[in-house]
Amino acid sequence: MADDPARKPIEQAKTREQLNRLSSSLSGYGSTGNELVGATARIQVHEEQTDTQNTEEEGKEKEEEDHIVMESLPHEKVPDEVNVKPIKMECCKRVGVEGGKLQLDSFGIALEIPLGAIDSDAPQDISLRVLTDTPNLGNSKEEMSVCFGVQCLAPDDLVLKLPVTYTIPHCAVITRYSSVKAVLYTGEGEYSPDAVVKERIMLSRSGTPSCIITKDVLKLKMNHFSWVKIKLMIKNFFFRGKKMRCRPFKEKNLALQKTPVILRAHLYDAIKGNCEVNICCSS
Repeated sequence: MADDPARKPIEQAKTREQLNRLSSSLSGYGSTGNELVGATARIQVHEEQTDTQNTEEEGKEKEEEDHIVMESLPHEKVPDEVNVKPIKMECCKRVGVEGGKLQLDSFGIALEIPLGAIDSDAPQDISLRVLTDTPNLGNSKEEMSVCFGVQCLAPDDLVLKLPVTYTIPHCAVITRYSSVKAVLYTGEGEYSPDAVVKERIMLSRSGTPSCIITKDVLKLKMNHFSWVKIKLMIKNFFFRGKKMRCRPFKEKNLALQKTPVILRAHLYDAIKGNCEVNICCSS
């Protein structure tokens, strides 16, 4: 049976009382008696010191055990500052009569200008930019945003002889792509939250403009440079929704502790490049 810690003070008190009686009974034996009592007292003191030392060692072992348990828990060190590389949101290129291709690799967005589309003696400066935030476009009750918008800027007097094609990743979940309708919003100049929508067009799969929806990608054909945004009609049996991601986060420098903490989560569209955009915006 393990020793009861509550009994130790009682036993120690009894031992001291016994020592006092022994000291009184041996007082008549002179130095011999005193030496015996002293030796017995030293034994008792040694036992008390040993008990104290054992208690301290048990406490240290408990601390080490707790430390090992805490170290074994999975945890992530949150840096003071998030080291995020800047993401490329715009590209520029000089394109002439031979045509060319502009790409934003981080977003999977591309603009293909075919041979002969630009009828100019000198190459023209063309820029392609991704629009990650377009809150003022569309009827949210009937349409859903499933992709980023794009903006292409070129000289005002440049006229396209042939249509150009945008490749834009999307996050829609569709069971029959040919049965889902796409809506185009477009305007002139640089896009801004208060930009004026010049046209809202229900797109077909052929002609210009047109949009072909495939798995994870939209193919948009246009006959002019401008800013554009595509939304999908959601009142359709074959449109099932869209894929989203979740990014949990916590307060920086959160101490390791056993009390509950609040873990928040940010939901965003599962579009290529959207994760990096959200990290940059929150850092």
